[in-house]
Amino acid sequence: QILCKDCDGLSGRPEDAFQDFTQSFLDHPDRNNKGHQRISIPCQSDQIILAILAILLKYSFSDRHPHIHIGQKYEKIISTAILSGSPPKEYGRNFEIVFMGSNSYFVSKDSTERDLSRIGRAQVLGGRTGRYHTYFIQPPGTWVAIKVGNVPWHPIASKERAHPNNEHIVVYTTPFEKSILHEDMLSGAVKRFKWIEQQSKERAKRHHT
Repeated sequence: QILCKDCDGLSGRPEDAFQDFTQSFLDHPDRNNKGHQRISIPCQSDQIILAILAILLKYSFSDRHPHIHIGQKYEKIISTAILSGSPPKEYGRNFEIVFMGSNSYFVSKDSTERDLSRIGRAQVLGGRTGRYHTYFIQPPGTWVAIKVGNVPWHPIASKERAHPNNEHIVVYTTPFEKSILHEDMLSGAVKRFKWIEQQSKERAKRHHT
């Protein structure tokens, strides 16, 4: 059985647990340290794994995100898992999830401090990578990598994946300046500056004609 697009209520509990998990990571005091870290967040790992797979399923259903298409086989596996309330038995083979994050990075402007690492990206990114699919979800301060496909993942990623039936999940944390979020912000800023420069040139051209 494959869940319909309107069955959001069934994934509500895992997604609530994932929000709590993300907030616990954001508030963890070790995020104020520097360097690479392994931050362990207490949680029911089954619920967090289910939440990530449920988010991926929603994007796979959506016509607005054609680059996210995991296929009916995996949609059915995830649907069955959500209905059962437990991660799929195929987890660790067909699905693997790694949680990564960023240390805090505060900037001050007009006497107000802001943690840039808390900026999140709502949509799912990624697609086919060789013989399997890799997707990324970017909640605030974190990014979650998901492998879909019956092909071994990179050995390091497989070693670091979240495990079901655990009382915690480890978030592999890096300095903000070396994080994916920082790279995205830099590339976004470059694009915005180029757009502003182009608009300025066009205004100048119109002014002289």
